[in-house]
Amino acid sequence: MQLLGQPVRHNAFGTGVITGLSGNIITIDFAQGEKRFQYPDAFSRFLTLKDAGKQNEIRAGYERRLRAERAERQKELERQERLGKIRSMKVTPYSQAAFDIPWKEAKAAAEADAVSTGLCPSRFRGQ
Repeated sequence: MQLLGQPVRHNAFGTGVITGLSGNIITIDFAQGEKRFQYPDAFSRFLTLKDAGKQNEIRAGYERRLRAERAERQKELERQERLGKIRSMKVTPYSQAAFDIPWKEAKAAAEADAVSTGLCPSRFRGQ
């Protein structure tokens, strides 16, 4: 999206023109001088583009990014919670665990209260 030269309005600085965009920093020339802001974060709080279509596009992208960040944080919290539960489990010399069991087999194992470990041929058979 082409933003250079676009007029914007800031809550405190008034109207200005976008003169630069580098990474996540946007530069705007106001009557008081040049100011730099976080892009696109500033468009959700301080800045408003004169072009409503571009403003909506920037806000939609910003909100998508926020949702993705929240989902990632939630995923990490759930992972930490699972690790905490595992670490708090009482482990005895007779404790056993099974990992990476396909869902259908896990359901059957839970109902049978047992997990098949399969067969492991011995190299020392008959010796």
